Amino acid sequence: MHRDDPCFALWPDHQDAIGILDYTRRFHCALPPANGGWHHRGDQAGIRLAIVRRLRAVLDREELAAIEDARADGMQWGAISLLLGMRHPGSAMNRRERLKVGTARPDGRRTPEARRRISDNR
Repeated sequence: MHRDDPCFALWPDHQDAIGILDYTRRFHCALPPANGGWHHRGDQAGIRLAIVRRLRAVLDREELAAIEDARADGMQWGAISLLLGMRHPGSAMNRRERLKVGTARPDGRRTPEARRRISDNR
């Protein structure tokens, strides 16, 4: 897709998913012009969506591990909620439950109720 891309020399390392995502958004030459090449533009968007999904899975696992480490070390839910940009401790607790569901079943629903059903079935 990038063989005619004049900005290709700026392409990040193939393992740098965040860099690749940033590249596709920052450089106008990374996308075909709006008046043509829609097929390639759709391919480009599909690649970005796939990258976002993979990054989300990695970040979800990391966020869950950080929340559980913080709790294991005695950090209160109020402090965790502030670090997560939430106002209420219950929101952080629900976020942890959603992350548990998302990491256990990436294709499943991310709700505390779904987490309880997963736990009940084990």
